Amino acid sequence: MITNIYNIFPKDIWISIIFKLPCKYIYNLNDSNYQFEKLCYEQNIIEKRKSLGFPRKSNHCNSYGVYNFKGNVYNNNGDIIDFAPLKIVMKNSRRNQYLVKLILDNTLDILYKNNIDLIKGDLIDFEIGDKSTFIFDGEKIVDTYFNHISIFPDNIDIINDNIFSSYWSKTKLQNFTFCFNNISVKDQLMNNIVYGDDIGKMTETSFISDKKTYKILFSNDISITEINRRIKNDKMYLLINEVYFPIDNHVYYCK
Repeated sequence: MITNIYNIFPKDIWISIIFKLPCKYIYNLNDSNYQFEKLCYEQNIIEKRKSLGFPRKSNHCNSYGVYNFKGNVYNNNGDIIDFAPLKIVMKNSRRNQYLVKLILDNTLDILYKNNIDLIKGDLIDFEIGDKSTFIFDGEKIVDTYFNHISIFPDNIDIINDNIFSSYWSKTKLQNFTFCFNNISVKDQLMNNIVYGDDIGKMTETSFISDKKTYKILFSNDISITEINRRIKNDKMYLLINEVYFPIDNHVYYCK
């Protein structure tokens, strides 16, 4: 017999209950009951839950050190063979992306069991010493480290989310790339291009959003054709680097 969930609580009560659950538990509910799945789809609950509380009112992310927590040790087949501090577990498995995913899932379970208040944009520190950055995207912990730079998940767009890049300045994260959804300002970007020259001046463009002026500088290695192609796309990947550009001056780099 299939239980009608609305015989237990009305819809608005269910919505308030579900919003308090981590996304991974909401997925489990969806798999167990069609009414849950339909309710989450109609109310777009998963996407709303991912961004709940983001950005933090403090205007800074939280960073959680997990290196002393004990987690699962896996063999190459993904079988649990032991337990050890997460710092050691991650360091020994860093080159195996399959095991890294298992470790990150296990770490998330550990954080939830310890009632850690995770919010999208929070950083997870394994203290493994290779500049690796792990970030919570509202649903799962993501390994952002690629080719010596951190690449944020696409659902963290600091321009459209209207947050400052200094949101992460109290952590060891000094530069990162984020995905900018430029659909609403694409015409501005095309109309405001100022071309560079052969003596070092970079091509740049700008746009105004929410009464703020933003500037994008393009590497001299990028051709004009490629710049136009990137602007015409719906997404641009922009670099924030504290060394070259002061925090929160709304200048971004595209290379």
